Amino acid sequence: MVGTLVGLFQWLSHPIATFATMPNPPRGEHPGAWFHVYNRGVEKRDIFLSDVDRQHFLMLLAKAAKRYGTEIHAYVLMTNHFHVLFHTPEPALGRTMQLAMSQYAKWFNRRHKRKGALFESKYGSEPIENAAGVLEVSRYIHDNPVKAAMVANAADYAWSSYRAYTDRAPAPPWLHLKVLIAEVGGSGGRYATFVAEPPPANVAPYDPDTPRSSRLTDAFLSFLGSLHSGPDPPAQRAG
Repeated sequence: MVGTLVGLFQWLSHPIATFATMPNPPRGEHPGAWFHVYNRGVEKRDIFLSDVDRQHFLMLLAKAAKRYGTEIHAYVLMTNHFHVLFHTPEPALGRTMQLAMSQYAKWFNRRHKRKGALFESKYGSEPIENAAGVLEVSRYIHDNPVKAAMVANAADYAWSSYRAYTDRAPAPPWLHLKVLIAEVGGSGGRYATFVAEPPPANVAPYDPDTPRSSRLTDAFLSFLGSLHSGPDPPAQRAG
């Protein structure tokens, strides 16, 4: 990998970058952090019933990110859950997600004439410790529909950022592509190759069935494992 992300993580580890004067944000946030963010429907119920729902969720997420100065670098919207890769130049992940999900839940309930909680929890977030981890999370996110047996190829799934990364669809203005593209060599074709290939031997893949293979919190591993349990169809069991 080239040094775009490596240099960023090295800078954040420098004593000057401890930001001792900054207020303590929630969930271990600090300026420049990266996060894998995820959530699912209460009782594993669907949170997206149509393309209109998905479009509206992305619109609200993008608006919240712009308002609070956070960046969306990758995403996938499944049927009963979602994954997003965030970079937080401003330590405002909590405010971003609270605004987007509360607005979406209210809109969804009105649209579909339902009441009560839509999401299982506030949201889950996994801090990413290094440049290799950022790339691996993006691979995991974009491969989610394939692992769920919803499509044969990541390019066949419309509701992720994979098509934008691989020059198969225009990127929305709020999606940040340059960092990850630079890390894999500067082209959509190289990113497609990266996603299709298995991780190198020295990089642990995200694998909910093999917890030791990734540096994940117990809460995140529990979330992944629960998506693979119960009588849900394959499209509902994706990590």
